[in-house]
Amino acid sequence: TKRLAKLESDLAGLKQENNSLKASVDTATAQLKSAQADLAKAQAEATKATADMAKAQAKA
Repeated sequence: TKRLAKLESDLAGLKQENNSLKASVDTATAQLKSAQADLAKAQAEATKATADMAKAQAKA
């Protein structure tokens, strides 16, 4: 029937949208993990720079 065909079409559209959303979430998750890694690296570098500065000031 036409109603069944419409429901099947709607379902196919929703499945495609769901797959697209999953891909977007996966991309965002990967970007977040990368940003977190970059932040951790920057924090480690800042900590080292602070320690180096303290050593330099102690020598001065």
